Amino acid sequence: MSDIENNAYVQSPEKFTLLDLFHVLVKHRFLILVSTGLAAVLIFIFALYTAAMPDESPLNPMPNYYSPRVKVMIQQTDEGIGGNISSGSGALGLLLGGGLGANQNVILVKELLAGNSIKDRIIERFNFTDRYELQASRSPKSAAREKFDESFEVIASEAVGSNVSGGNLLVLSYTDEDKFFATEIVNEILILLEERFKQLSLEKLERKKEFIEERLRVTENALSEGRNALVDFQLTHGTLDLSSQAREQAQLIADMSADLLKKEFELQTLKEYLDENNPRIVLARQEIDKMRKLIEELKTGRGDLPADYIPQNRIPSLTFRYLELQGELKVQESIYSMLREQYEVVKIDIDDNSRVLQVIEPAEVPELKSGPSRGKLCVLTTIAVFLLSAFWAFIKEYFENKKKDPKESHKLSSIKSMLSFKRSKAH
Repeated sequence: MSDIENNAYVQSPEKFTLLDLFHVLVKHRFLILVSTGLAAVLIFIFALYTAAMPDESPLNPMPNYYSPRVKVMIQQTDEGIGGNISSGSGALGLLLGGGLGANQNVILVKELLAGNSIKDRIIERFNFTDRYELQASRSPKSAAREKFDESFEVIASEAVGSNVSGGNLLVLSYTDEDKFFATEIVNEILILLEERFKQLSLEKLERKKEFIEERLRVTENALSEGRNALVDFQLTHGTLDLSSQAREQAQLIADMSADLLKKEFELQTLKEYLDENNPRIVLARQEIDKMRKLIEELKTGRGDLPADYIPQNRIPSLTFRYLELQGELKVQESIYSMLREQYEVVKIDIDDNSRVLQVIEPAEVPELKSGPSRGKLCVLTTIAVFLLSAFWAFIKEYFENKKKDPKESHKLSSIKSMLSFKRSKAH
C-alpha cells in the first residue's frame, strides 16, 4: 500500500468500508490461518487423546460419561371416599362443578425423589464420600448430596394412550463416568423408591382404616337412635301423609350431607402430604364451607332460594319433626352404606400387592456415551480461535496505522516512555 493510500486510510476513518475489512483480513491472512489451523490441529489431537485414554485414568481431562435411564409409569389409584369427588355428582356436581383431579401418586413420588431419605441411603450405600473424594470438604454430607443432585435427573411427562390413561411417565437417569456404577445407582433408586412408596401408602391406608372404623361405630349408634326415634314418633302420632316437596328436600339434604362427608375425607387425605397453605387444601376448605352454607340455607330458608321454596321451619311442627327424623335416618343410612363400602375397599387395598410403579423400560448398561461431544468442542474451539485471531489482526492493523500518523505516533511513544520510566524506576 502506498503512502497516499495509507494517509487516506488513516485520515478518513469515516469512509471505512467492507472492502477495508476484507483488506485487513487478507493482509493478515497468515496470522489468521496459522492460528486457526494450529488451534484446530491441537484441539483435534486433544479430542483424540481423551477418546483414546481410559475413562477411569486420572490423566484423562475429559472422560466419557454415561446416562442410563429407567422409565416408570405411575398409575392413578382410587383415593377411597374422595376418589370420585373430582368429577362431581348429584346436586354437589351441579352446584360446585369439578374438583381436584391430580395424580396424587405422582406428587408423592416426586417429593420422595426430591427429599433426602432416598438420597442419603444411596450416598451411604455407594459411599459417595470416598468415591468422589469429599473428605476434605467442610460438609461432606452436603457435598455428597450436591454431587447426587448434579448427576441425578427426573423427567416427567403426561402419559398418552388408552392403555396408560390416568397415569404419568417418569424417566429416572444418573450420569457418571462409570456406566456400570451409574446403572447400579438407577436400579437401586427404583428399588428404594418402590419400598418407601409402599411403606407410606400402607401407613396412609392404615390410618384411613382406623378413621373409617371409628366413624362406623359412631354412625351405627346414630342409625340405631334415629330408627328408635322414628318408631316412637310413629307410635305416638301415627304415620303422616307428607308432600312430595318435603320428601325431595329431605333427600337433597341427605345427598349433600353425604357429599360433604366425602369432601371432608378428601381434605383429610390431602393433609397427609400437603401443608395447610397449599392451594388444593385451601380450595377444598372453601368448597366444604360453601357446601355447609348451602345445607344451612336449605334447612333454614335463608339465602338465595327460589320464591316458591318452602323452608322446613315453616312446615307445620308435626310434619317438620317427622321429616327431620326421616331425613336424619336417611343421612345415617347413606353414610353407613358409604362407610361400609369404603371400609371394604381399604381392606382390599391393604392386601393388594399390585404395583403402582410399573417399570416400562428397565435400566440397561449403556453402550453409547451421553457426552461429551468432542466434535462440537473441536468446531466451537476452531471458530473461537478464528474470531480471536481476526480480532487480533484488526488490533494489530489499528496500531500499525496509528504509527504512520505523526500525532498518534508521538502519543504511542510517550506512552511507551512513561511505561519504561515506571519500570526502570521500579527496578
